Amino acid sequence: MKRKKLWLGTAAAALLLCAGCVSRTGGNEYGGPVHRSSEKTPQEEARSKEYMEENYENRILLCGYDTTRDTDPHHAMYALANGLKVREVVIDSGTSGDAVNIVQFGDIHLNYCNEQDFEEANPAVMSTWEHRKWNQNGESTPQLERAMEYASFYDKTVITGDVMDYLSYGNIELMQKLILSKDPNVSIAMGNHEITRVMEGTVSDPSSLQSRYEILAKVWPHDVKYYSEILADSQGNEKVMIVVLDNQSYQYWKEQIEPFQADIAAARKKKIPILIFEHVTLCTRNPADTEFGYFYEPGDTSWMPYDLSKEGAGGEGANQNTKEMYALITENADVIKGVFNGDWHNNAYSEILAKTPDGKDTIIPQYTVTANAFHDGCVIRITVK
Repeated sequence: MKRKKLWLGTAAAALLLCAGCVSRTGGNEYGGPVHRSSEKTPQEEARSKEYMEENYENRILLCGYDTTRDTDPHHAMYALANGLKVREVVIDSGTSGDAVNIVQFGDIHLNYCNEQDFEEANPAVMSTWEHRKWNQNGESTPQLERAMEYASFYDKTVITGDVMDYLSYGNIELMQKLILSKDPNVSIAMGNHEITRVMEGTVSDPSSLQSRYEILAKVWPHDVKYYSEILADSQGNEKVMIVVLDNQSYQYWKEQIEPFQADIAAARKKKIPILIFEHVTLCTRNPADTEFGYFYEPGDTSWMPYDLSKEGAGGEGANQNTKEMYALITENADVIKGVFNGDWHNNAYSEILAKTPDGKDTIIPQYTVTANAFHDGCVIRITVK
């Protein structure tokens, strides 16, 4: 079984050995830390200016603009000179102060086994390594590095799952080196690929789902099932609360309900919006979505069109915990102003039918980003003004 060896350096090795030592930010009375945008150093300002001059000034408009074939503003996207595609979303927080910027992307699908994997020789992992050729030997790392560099110029990075194509020591190592060591403040939603060792392999994994979650909990930057954080501008004006949820199985967890209720109440009291980041798309219950598809260029379209009016998290087959979480999302649209996810490997926009607590009908916009592993990568830049 031939394999290419990636040199990751002593820093990555040290991170892997200290996998159980990843620091976790503490919460406050509102359920999560407050992250304040920091002033950039002169060196950072210079690099940001250079990057934008090289890439943004030479961007190509792809869709969502008056001069493009697709003029839907919800599809607004352009390609930087380095190939990275950027979708633009603006959220009006109704607050004072400067804007904060969040960069979201996902579905990186790191596919790599290191020496520890081959020494342990877990049969499921070895079979996956033999049969899973897509992105093997970390071939999706250039797109990841391109997205991480772009995100470094903004206030917050959120990755919406499937960082790893499957659970292996090698993929944990790459996540530590290319994401966590670059941005200790990154937030990551759990994807359905992280929790499995079998990806096109022919050998089953006898380990329990709980044991795999325990492994991931040791290396995740925060709680794997629920995380919230308030983002403030450089003057300390609180602008938005982000909530990162694990819904990789198309279901939510009982443990998510209570903190989510508390965070909704806190956001309403503070008069700031909530943005939700998760892996799987929410069912919209919108009649317009019975044959839902993608825009611009295709990723994996083998399962499309998709009936998002009935399927997705909170749709048909939802368990009781999921029904409660879905209700909390869709019945509090006065504070929940956007849902961001991936999983589909296609760019999409949809509108979730929702209500405010006083019963007013409205919608919650849902932005689904394509796999960063495709083409030259794709991100969503969210400006909260």
